[in-house]
Amino acid sequence: MGHAHAGDTLREWRESAPYWEKHRDTIRTMFAPLTQALIDEAGIVAGQSVLDVAGGPGEPSLAIAILLRLSMEFPFH
Repeated sequence: MGHAHAGDTLREWRESAPYWEKHRDTIRTMFAPLTQALIDEAGIVAGQSVLDVAGGPGEPSLAIAILLRLSMEFPFH
């Protein structure tokens, strides 16, 4: 990826970020069944570590983080 292309991509993400934030609850609700199916199929349970690779706008990574955080004795920093 060239510097010009990377700059365009970064600009596009910055421009679209407010819309992802604005519609966060709708997106989370819309993808909830898929997120739960992924968690179940992957067997994600308390005590595990999960690596988010190219998580896009945050789902299902945010839901997984909440699930894992609830199982921890200390908060994220």
